[in-house]
Amino acid sequence: MPYVNIPESKLSGTIARLVGKLQGQVTSHALDRATEITNLLNREGCPSEKELKRLRSKKDSLDNKLANIDKRLSRIKRLPRKLKRPVRGLKKALKIILSLPIPQSVPPGFGIPVNVTTKFADIMHLVKEFIKQISDDIDAINIILETPAITMEGITRNLQRSDNALKSCEADLALQKELDEGNVTLEQLTRIGIVNEDETFIFSTLGPKLLSRNTNDNSALRYKGKWFNGRQYFVNDIISYNGFRWSCTKDHFSNKDGGSEDGLPGVGPWIKLTDQESDSISLLNKLLDNIDGSELDKNIKNRIKDLLDTFAAPNEGDSELNPDFFHTGPSGQVFKLEIRLDPDSPTIAPKRFAVAKNLEDIVVLRGPKSFSSSTQVLLDEIKFRIDNQLP
Repeated sequence: MPYVNIPESKLSGTIARLVGKLQGQVTSHALDRATEITNLLNREGCPSEKELKRLRSKKDSLDNKLANIDKRLSRIKRLPRKLKRPVRGLKKALKIILSLPIPQSVPPGFGIPVNVTTKFADIMHLVKEFIKQISDDIDAINIILETPAITMEGITRNLQRSDNALKSCEADLALQKELDEGNVTLEQLTRIGIVNEDETFIFSTLGPKLLSRNTNDNSALRYKGKWFNGRQYFVNDIISYNGFRWSCTKDHFSNKDGGSEDGLPGVGPWIKLTDQESDSISLLNKLLDNIDGSELDKNIKNRIKDLLDTFAAPNEGDSELNPDFFHTGPSGQVFKLEIRLDPDSPTIAPKRFAVAKNLEDIVVLRGPKSFSSSTQVLLDEIKFRIDNQLP
């Protein structure tokens, strides 16, 4: 809006250009690379060892890239809160001005001259314009930040799912190495319960199930729209029905009238994407636990663990002095960060997560459980949650 007593604010325009540049980095760099990772994992079978290592490295690099972008966005997110302070002060000043008893001067000279009351009126209008302008800037900044926040959250969720798919293929690779070198037999691995009927490892089939809820990836190619009766569907096809998305669990012709080939979602060979993802994560953990509790030689288990768990835990003394283990939230509160081991995860490939503790040493927020071997990735994940979930 045009202001009478003050010039137009350029703050929101400056913020818009800065956020637009960061949004461009997210969409042109991060989104493309995240999609590449998920596309290569969202299929039956696993990439080669070289490709798998490249994908893991690319994911860690992308996690760091997103964390750096989020740090810059977090500084901007704090602006509205800081701007509310002068607004509160100006509102108090306006309230005082409006409450002042200023009698108008009348003959023979009692009261305050008109020019003085006019100045009070000018000050009042000036304060009102400042309040309106700063409030408009606060609203504009919050709106400007909505789009990159939604995009960042979507990419972060996709990468967290990719972490599970990567670990599944890394387990597949570790077992294949032991089998190729003659350290284990297919019969042993079959007894453990990790081999399919076609003698492939179950790990290699989990990618499409773990990533079926991802956006902007191969799941879009498998999406067949609404469910129809009398149509041919194939394993991992995705359809919409009754307000949910479903994944096909076997090749079949759909048939809503019942029978052995009944294809109606909820009755036939379909599973909700949310259930498929959670079931697949549980299966991944179960398969890893099967290896850990199996009859396999201890040395074989140790070699597999060395391949699957490369996390280097920080020393407690180092974390106490390391600024990376402290983070200031949107309200200015300082949190102490800590990396913890997930006690329910497989020992041979454990998950970890970061927590944020207040000054009273009480945990106020937990990060997502992750197979990541990077301390920085885990810390960045909890910092992202602090910036976006705490007031």
